[in-house]
Amino acid sequence: MLQNVNLVRKRANIVLNYGINTRLILLIHAIWFRQRYSFRDSEYKGKIMRILFLEPLETFILDMICWVIIQLGIGYLSLKFPEKWLDPGRRFFQSFAWEKGGKIYQQLFRVRSWKHLIPDGSKTYRGAFSIKKLPTSELTYLLRWLKESIRSELCHWFMILPAPFFFLWNSIKGGWLMVFYAFFNNLVPIILQRFNRPRIRKLIAQLELKNPGTNTAMLHYTVENDYSSVYQ
Repeated sequence: MLQNVNLVRKRANIVLNYGINTRLILLIHAIWFRQRYSFRDSEYKGKIMRILFLEPLETFILDMICWVIIQLGIGYLSLKFPEKWLDPGRRFFQSFAWEKGGKIYQQLFRVRSWKHLIPDGSKTYRGAFSIKKLPTSELTYLLRWLKESIRSELCHWFMILPAPFFFLWNSIKGGWLMVFYAFFNNLVPIILQRFNRPRIRKLIAQLELKNPGTNTAMLHYTVENDYSSVYQ
C-alpha cells in the first residue's frame, strides 16, 4: 500500500502547476486505497453507471487527467461566454436576502482570513481579466470587474457538472468522493465571488452618486456611508 501511495504522490506532482487541488485528491484516494486494493469485475456487475474497471492507481491517474482537462477546458471556454450571460442585472447574480449582502459568508466561513490564498486563475489564460485585486476605482473598470466576477462564478458552477461522469470508471464510493471533490473545490471560489460582488456594487453606487449622469440603471444597490475598505 505504501508503495502505491508514494507512486500516486509522484504522479500527482505532475499536475501541480495546473491549479488542481492535488492534495485533496490525494487524500480522497488515500482513503480509497485503505478500503480496497484490488478489483474484480464480478464484484461490480449491476452497479450504477460503471462501465470501466481499473486498478486503483490507474483509476487515480485517469481521475487526475480528466480533472486537468475538465478544469482547463471549461476555464478556456468561459472566456467565450456570451456577453448576455454576464448580465449583473440577472437575479441569480445579485445577493439573495439570506446572503445579507455577502456578510453571511464572512460569518460562516471567515472569507477575509483566506481569500488572499486563492490563486489567480486568469494567469493561466492569455488575455484573461484578473479579479484578484482592485487596482483602480474607476467606474468603467468596476463594471468590467463585476461582469468578470460573474464569469468566474459561472465557470466554477460548470466545473461541478461533469462530476457524475466519474462513476463510469470509479466505484460508487469513489464516484461520490469525486462529486465531493468537485463540489468542495469549486464552492470556495463561488463563495468568494458572492462575498465580493455586493461590496463592489456598493462602491459603484457611491460613484454613481458622485456622477448623477452615469447610466447604470441595471444595477440597484443600498448605499452605505463608508466604502474605503469595501474590497478588503
